[in-house]
Amino acid sequence: MRWFFDTSHAVSASAELASGSDVAELDRPGSDQAEQSISQTAEAFGVTMRTLRFYESKGLLQPRRIGNRRFYNEACRARLRLVLKGKAMGLGLDEIGELVQLVESELTDSERASAVRALCERQRDMLSARRDVIDEQIAETDRVIDGLTSL
Repeated sequence: MRWFFDTSHAVSASAELASGSDVAELDRPGSDQAEQSISQTAEAFGVTMRTLRFYESKGLLQPRRIGNRRFYNEACRARLRLVLKGKAMGLGLDEIGELVQLVESELTDSERASAVRALCERQRDMLSARRDVIDEQIAETDRVIDGLTSL
């Protein structure tokens, strides 16, 4: 889980995002450039330019701007990796913001690990509760189907 704690680039070790995860695909050729345009960044990460603008409007990304053009350096792209990881975990925008703040905080690695773990455990518990509700809904739907089949 070192990827959460690389504050020099806010999370640049994307290969460690998750073993066997397709998230490592986020580092495509060209991502080692000093800066990328919005279109290059969008293409490299498999998102739309609109998505990048949306994350910027929510304060999750702060690309360098020259006039109307946006430029994403490695630190900004590392933050985008973290935002996309949070999204892949099902976190909402507020929780993703909390995750970014934790990762970029002045906490010790141990404190940061503990705080990030707590956030992840809360998310897992919430997802598990949702799964339980969905399982109940599926069971009820199956009962209705069975009842209709016997008519």
